[in-house]
Amino acid sequence: MARITIGMPVYNGAATIERAIAGLEAQTFGDFVVVASDNASTDSTPEVLAAWAARDHRVTVHHQAENLGTVGNFNYLITVAETDYFMWHACDDQMSPDYLERLCAVLDGDAGCGLAVGDIVKRDADGTEKRRVFPDLAGLSRLARVMTLLKRPRAPWIYGLFRSGELRAAYGRAVAFGFAWGADYVTLLPFILDDRIRGDNAATFHYRMTASAKSPHRPGGGLAHMRFFGRYLRYNLAAFADSRLGFVEKLLCLPFLLRHIARAIK
Repeated sequence: MARITIGMPVYNGAATIERAIAGLEAQTFGDFVVVASDNASTDSTPEVLAAWAARDHRVTVHHQAENLGTVGNFNYLITVAETDYFMWHACDDQMSPDYLERLCAVLDGDAGCGLAVGDIVKRDADGTEKRRVFPDLAGLSRLARVMTLLKRPRAPWIYGLFRSGELRAAYGRAVAFGFAWGADYVTLLPFILDDRIRGDNAATFHYRMTASAKSPHRPGGGLAHMRFFGRYLRYNLAAFADSRLGFVEKLLCLPFLLRHIARAIK
């Protein structure tokens, strides 16, 4: 059995998926399988995926008869994974050739790590690039590490390398939460609060931020956003209550958590 499952959720990704495929084929670490879930695409995505699977035995394609929604498609991929490590990879993202190799080494070398992430390069719609390095946690106490990550969490950490069992438990919260908007932070918060995230800035993840990527998931209108935020607040506070932090540690972390939660209303 391979060591890593790469789950690729795809919906109408024919225009960009070839680039993502090339990035996976260029990885220096090859002990992985790819499970692509075509979420009832209406473009030529099925044909592109079929051609990929025909030339690479590591690739399996699952075609959904009906669109599962974003959260449903992401959840489908983690439920069918059989390996110890798992990573989602969107059809329009890229990563450095050593991304898998480096992040696998982080997990292998640290039993206290449940999610390994890399340096992030965000490309906006206008072509502007911004780099987001993972903070230096060396020498910090456990509480200081938690506070540091609460200050500046990064949504693209969701595309890091997870221990599959821990991700299934965490993403179950996102499924119950029920919104694609904010589901990444709902998933990541338990890893932050329990000090289970480590990083290697030599591994780089590139992602594109476009209006079409954001607008379908953002709650529309004031009332819808209020309903979303009320639910988002409850799920974050529940994760906080369930965390391994002690009572005093929770008191110290609470202001950082509230600032973290407030990001959802921006």
